Amino acid sequence: MIINFFRVVSYILLIPIYLKKMKRIIFTVLFFTLTQCSTPIEFYKNNLEKMRYFNIKKFEENKGKQDYDNEYHYKLLDRSEVREFSIMDNSEVFYIREISKKGSPFNYFYSYDKNGNLSIEKKYFNNSILTHTEWDKNSKIVKEINYDRGFKHSFKQIRDIVLKGKNIDIYNTKEAIADRFEPNKRTQTGWYEIHIFKTIHYKGELVTFLKENIAIIDETGEIITKESIKERENIKNGDNNPLRKP
Repeated sequence: MIINFFRVVSYILLIPIYLKKMKRIIFTVLFFTLTQCSTPIEFYKNNLEKMRYFNIKKFEENKGKQDYDNEYHYKLLDRSEVREFSIMDNSEVFYIREISKKGSPFNYFYSYDKNGNLSIEKKYFNNSILTHTEWDKNSKIVKEINYDRGFKHSFKQIRDIVLKGKNIDIYNTKEAIADRFEPNKRTQTGWYEIHIFKTIHYKGELVTFLKENIAIIDETGEIITKESIKERENIKNGDNNPLRKP
């Protein structure tokens, strides 16, 4: 009994040593994994506070090293892909940061002045702009536009409609791509277009093709099915327009 007791005590005393070794092993594995990635991983979250500044020094040190002239590419912790580059306008340099994520319709655009301070932020849902914000040199907001205000339904509400009616998630671009359009002279309501995809196994490979195109009237939330993508121009021009009021 005494021997067993001392054995238990010795095992307990050894636990901190084992834990310390495990921490070293885990750290080594993580370090090896991260350093083997072809694209550098930046350890910060994708939020506005972190996006307020552009690290010019880091950009200059890394641009052009990834077969992209004047560009620096890397990934965030959530696997969002970041593309940074610089442009010249009237002999003044500006820095651009674009953020997107595979399979997600949300993407972000940031523009910075020559000192790396944020001046413009745009948020998109695929090709449809959601918000536009501008700052002055003192980091005060001078312009702010919420494009949802021009529509009765938001993309979140459209998502619910399509999930219920088609069992398709427009937040997953592998299933569908959605965009919206403002009313024109002949259409008195905006509308959403959703292109629905289907993926199948064909000859040992995954093949994705366009399955269906639908439109949703913004005013009513009604789903309108279209047989061909050619009707898109008719909808925009108002000819034979199912969205046009009588």
